[in-house]
Amino acid sequence: MRENRKHLVDVEQRLSDASRRLNETKSSGIQNQSAEKLYSKLQGDVRQMSDKRDALENELHDRETHLSKLQGIIYHIASLLFLY
Repeated sequence: MRENRKHLVDVEQRLSDASRRLNETKSSGIQNQSAEKLYSKLQGDVRQMSDKRDALENELHDRETHLSKLQGIIYHIASLLFLY
């Protein structure tokens, strides 16, 4: 009878340990999924910011080119005015 009771206690302990490990594994899996979702979102955000940066750099280049052309026109007009 004592052996049966000891065996039952051992089985209950192993069941408890297995349940605890199962819950830890599930929790870890949920955390991994959350981390993967967060990482995926961050990758998307980085791509979006990179695209915006590229667009701003292109727009800045276009504006600098336009400004340079306008300055050239102004210098040309000023030189014509001083000639007369």
